[in-house]
Amino acid sequence: MRQKKLYMLLWISIVMMAVSLIFVIKLDIFAKEPVVPDYVPYYKSVLLEEGDSLWKLAAEYSADTPYTTSEYIAQLKSINGLTDDTIHTGCYLTVVYFEKSQNPFE
Repeated sequence: MRQKKLYMLLWISIVMMAVSLIFVIKLDIFAKEPVVPDYVPYYKSVLLEEGDSLWKLAAEYSADTPYTTSEYIAQLKSINGLTDDTIHTGCYLTVVYFEKSQNPFE
């Protein structure tokens, strides 16, 4: 009786491993090639002038980005280590902008 249980447990383990292996192979077969983005991000430093705000910078630089305005502002804050929306005239801020990629396959 005990030997039957061990064989049954071994059989179930083998079947489960086979099913898992088939699943992993199936996933690999249906994997898609990575898509080359249409736009590539670039970063530059801008000198903040009187009247500049994160919202104004977002309006200027987020036009061709995959971000909404609020997402772009969150990205600016993250890049620059800002904890709130306060920026100061005369300081530099790193902004991200996007340009069309130079895809060699086009």
